[in-house]
Amino acid sequence: MKYCLILCFFVFTIGRAQTGAEKIMKAKSPSEAQELARLDIINKTPALFIQGGFAPVVMQRDLVFEKKYNVNIADFGCTGLEFKIVSAYNKIIFRHLDTKHGIQWQKEIRADIIGLKEYLKKK
Repeated sequence: MKYCLILCFFVFTIGRAQTGAEKIMKAKSPSEAQELARLDIINKTPALFIQGGFAPVVMQRDLVFEKKYNVNIADFGCTGLEFKIVSAYNKIIFRHLDTKHGIQWQKEIRADIIGLKEYLKKK
């Protein structure tokens, strides 16, 4: 039973990360990533990308944030994506959250979301 739960956890987290990875890996430049973010907002499928540790991890607070703000948090574990591209995508999602929810989301989001520190510095 214990191993079944562990396996289910990894399948769930990897599935979430791959869905996010498929989105952002389509972008070949920051401007393409921004356009993809705009389309994801229109399609109600926005995501925020982070780079975690050895394996993607889903935290309870991530699930709460996702539900409250209607945005998926995709953790890629130790496999990295190009910072400029991911940051450009996330920046559009940050602006969307600002427009829709004010600044409250900034107090509740993980600090390790790619590009968040730079976004908040410029405000």
